[in-house]
Amino acid sequence: MDIEVSVAQLKARLSEYLRLVERGSAVTVMRHDQRVALLTPLRGEDDDLVIRPACGGPDEWGTIKVPAFKLDRDIVDYLLEDRRERDLPGRPAASGR
Repeated sequence: MDIEVSVAQLKARLSEYLRLVERGSAVTVMRHDQRVALLTPLRGEDDDLVIRPACGGPDEWGTIKVPAFKLDRDIVDYLLEDRRERDLPGRPAASGR
């Protein structure tokens, strides 16, 4: 049995819908008449999920070395240029320095 529910219905009765999924039903979650999610039962064994402990720790991970690079102008100038190019509606235009 497949079921369609709104987000509000799912939030209000999540446990009930999860029980239906556990019994084999699929639950389609709708928002404004659009499908946004599908809850389906897991198939097979739990072997699909493998949880592994982290290897070592921060002291053993070392550091990441990023090559240095030189900019031909100040980073803020790049930011302001990007904002002007985007011309985002609802925001005042970025002023130059």
